[in-house]
Amino acid sequence: MSIARPIVKGIVRPILSTVDGGKILVGPTIENGGFEIAGSGTDFEGWVSTEIGSSTVDRDTSEKYSGSASLRLTVVSGGNVYVNKTGLITAGKNYRYSFWGKCSDTTKTLGVQNTTIYEHTLTTSWQRFTGSFVGQTSNFLLIRRTFSLTYNIWVDNFELIEEQ
Repeated sequence: MSIARPIVKGIVRPILSTVDGGKILVGPTIENGGFEIAGSGTDFEGWVSTEIGSSTVDRDTSEKYSGSASLRLTVVSGGNVYVNKTGLITAGKNYRYSFWGKCSDTTKTLGVQNTTIYEHTLTTSWQRFTGSFVGQTSNFLLIRRTFSLTYNIWVDNFELIEEQ
């Protein structure tokens, strides 16, 4: 069952949406987890991006797992790039996440961070990744740092669930 507040700038803000005994905080159609809705500048609606050096965050309508767009992190040698959401995590609560990801070069990693970084090794084909953590701070990041090489990482259908 899903009850939703009115759409704010294209994002459905859930009051209650559950799956497998958990509360969905971010999903493909909730909080722009599918990266379908562009925001201002390089930000996606509901997400904040940080680009260090020449690395960039973009909305990619050509390469996506499903829907009309995905998140593309272009990682440039010596750069750093991430997107984040704040205020969704409560310290001490259990969370699980999943996303679809791939990269333009073999075996690059993408981290999901809530103080601790949980690394996932991507390949050149779309794959589903999952993980879980206990909340430590109120925000979380999808992050990639590099010290050499230039490549792209795509992320789609990110989902974050608070365990009940």
